[in-house]
Amino acid sequence: MPTGYTYSIEKGISFYEFVLRCARAMGACIEQREDRSDVLPKIQEPSDYNEKRVKEIEEEIDRFKSLSDSALEKQSDNAYEKDVEDKKERVRKKEALRVKYSDMLSKVKAWEPPTTEHYGLQSFMISQIEESIEWDCTTKYVDPPAKRISAKEYRKEKMERLLKDLSYNKEEYKKELERTEARNKWIRDLYENLEKYKNG
Repeated sequence: MPTGYTYSIEKGISFYEFVLRCARAMGACIEQREDRSDVLPKIQEPSDYNEKRVKEIEEEIDRFKSLSDSALEKQSDNAYEKDVEDKKERVRKKEALRVKYSDMLSKVKAWEPPTTEHYGLQSFMISQIEESIEWDCTTKYVDPPAKRISAKEYRKEKMERLLKDLSYNKEEYKKELERTEARNKWIRDLYENLEKYKNG
């Protein structure tokens, strides 16, 4: 049975086109994974996601630097209150999940399996629920809310996070440019090599 790559050999595809269609399965053509199968490898453009993030972060840094201490104090208070609410919500969700798991566990334990051969199924269900209660319902990993901090501390911490994020996105964009250039070189080298097979 032909594959998605070999089906066109029967129809008389050329060696040149067969190689190029198969090249789509290689990492250099990863960006074409959503293209139709008959679309040949093409030179790619780098993703601009990190480049856009760099610009957004630089703009956010400029806005952040211009904020007054009172505006920062308000942001700090809002961040603290959001943190408190987020953690309360995580605990509420875990407690609600524990109730659902416990309810199902009671039903499974009360179930009378039809035969002794079904006891393994009951034991399996019990162990699955008990493990899920242990891992999904614990609140010991929910950190207490962060303490309130001054505008000065908030400015320092937020600026450190922004600068770290900026550095990360600059580095990732540089890597994306290098990856794209390497993929495009692979594609150009392949086309250059296949030039002698183009008409045969």
